[in-house]
Amino acid sequence: MDDLDTSWIEKESKLHSIDKNYCREPMNEIQIHLVYIDCEGSIANIRSDLYACDSNSEQQYISKERLLKIIQSGKQSASKKYVLFEMLLYVVELEPHHIQEYIHASASGYTDNKWCKIYNMVNDIPVPPSIFIFHSVNGLFVFLKEVEVFENKALRSILRIVGTDAGNSSKKQTKKVRISEHNQVRIFTKHKKTRKHHQA
Repeated sequence: MDDLDTSWIEKESKLHSIDKNYCREPMNEIQIHLVYIDCEGSIANIRSDLYACDSNSEQQYISKERLLKIIQSGKQSASKKYVLFEMLLYVVELEPHHIQEYIHASASGYTDNKWCKIYNMVNDIPVPPSIFIFHSVNGLFVFLKEVEVFENKALRSILRIVGTDAGNSSKKQTKKVRISEHNQVRIFTKHKKTRKHHQA
């Protein structure tokens, strides 16, 4: 019985007293979504996992080290390579006394994008407190863009030096290739002769 998860009872209790329980609460965990974008700019896949938030005496946050590990582990998927494009944190920071206005958002002018924050560099990301009913929809979206990988093929040189027979090592034959403006190829052969030294 000690391992029985009773957290749902607490959530149900909060929902029943929603008219009184509007306080913003720290988020102990947050969904992180890896959004994979292909070379054509379309979303190819989304991977979502729940991660515990880091915390200090002042705030909850997602540490730079944790983000680097998550991004690094997600850079390769299905034999394709990805790089970080940008990150978007969505946390509803609605104040308790504005919740009724938010419920009637069409009349009050509330828009969800006011709670979106974009990050282009990996660093600690603060996670502000939020009313508990929004905890499940809050999240960090990490956009990873596919990069095309080209195989580097070794280029063979068009110049080569051909050695003569081993018995005639004093002579070497060099082939030069000249390519004209009209893509015509001419091969010129030069013979090098060595001088014999005569002893006095």
